Amino acid sequence: MDDVETIKIIKEKETSADEEIEQFKQEQEKLVREAMEKESLDIEKTEGELKSRYQEYLESRRKEAEEKAAAIIESAKERSASMNLSLKESDLQKMLLDIIMQYLEE
Repeated sequence: MDDVETIKIIKEKETSADEEIEQFKQEQEKLVREAMEKESLDIEKTEGELKSRYQEYLESRRKEAEEKAAAIIESAKERSASMNLSLKESDLQKMLLDIIMQYLEE
């Protein structure tokens, strides 16, 4: 073999090696893109699930607050009703005592 043929073979091997390297690089870039896309989809899915759970949590807390407020209001109504009844009963007792006193004075 002469030098020209050796150089030609070396050039062909370099070209072949460069092409293999480029092909490998493209395959790796494709794998990276696919992995990033999958990760992005997983993140979106997880984010959606977390938002859904958070909304459910907020809704349950809102319902609890409404129930607690309703219980407080009902308790206050019951207490105010019994207070009015107590006042009315005491007013009746006072009126009855006044009538009895008037009757006894006559």
